[in-house]
Amino acid sequence: MKAADKTHGPGTRITLLALLALPLLAVGILVAYKFSTSASPPVTATPRLDSPLPPNFMETSSAAEVRASTEAAIRGFMNATTDAERCRFVLGGASVLPRMAEFHQRPNSPSPEGFGSLLDVGLAAFSGIPIQVATASEANQQVGWSFILLPLRDRMVIDWEASVAYGTLSWPDFISNQPPQASDLRVYLKRLFPPDPDPGLHVYEVSARAESATATATVKATTPLAALLTAIAPPGASQPVHARLQWRPHDASPPTLEITDLLHNFWIDADRWKASLLSGE
Repeated sequence: MKAADKTHGPGTRITLLALLALPLLAVGILVAYKFSTSASPPVTATPRLDSPLPPNFMETSSAAEVRASTEAAIRGFMNATTDAERCRFVLGGASVLPRMAEFHQRPNSPSPEGFGSLLDVGLAAFSGIPIQVATASEANQQVGWSFILLPLRDRMVIDWEASVAYGTLSWPDFISNQPPQASDLRVYLKRLFPPDPDPGLHVYEVSARAESATATATVKATTPLAALLTAIAPPGASQPVHARLQWRPHDASPPTLEITDLLHNFWIDADRWKASLLSGE
């Protein structure tokens, strides 16, 4: 049974009336421009992610209309009884279904049991991406959920992956099983300065939302990745990132954890939102 005084990100528990603080700045623009080389049909091009963005719903609507659309998306998501129905209210639509279905097979990853009321809505904007951070209760008014919402052209949608801090593995599985293959995870990084540092390495504490277990990871100090992480993760602060992590086995010693790539800063995938906005999803 679920605790009566808990709140979930769609899958993570926090105190019911606490608005889950999810720092959500996404940076970097990936230019993708694909042409068809066929003479028939005529040549077409996919939208450029560096093209001017069309007006989004939060720019063209009143505050009341934005709140109503936010509530409609959350209500629809929480009242849905299948993942396929829930995908109607999330960024990426049906393309998210395989990840959502896999996520809900994990331990302690329940689904909402009906919409009760909208508890709180907060407005923010980072690097040109306007967002809504909202909490809502289930029908019993005792279990709550947190959501991150983004505007498309005509409505608000839930960024489900950012809301649940989705990764290719759950954090407990990643820590306990130490898989040899690289894993893409939404985590927090905090730069550490050990008393006897290895000058060739930068050391980070890695943690996950709503999890007590932490790990220590390294990145080679002379790499561009180390310079990028230094720029975005201030010393002493826990920075939310979407990173690629990999356990490196060593003979006669425990595996060590390495940061091998930064997929994007913070947890929202800015390129996916821009592609959805440009395509008129």
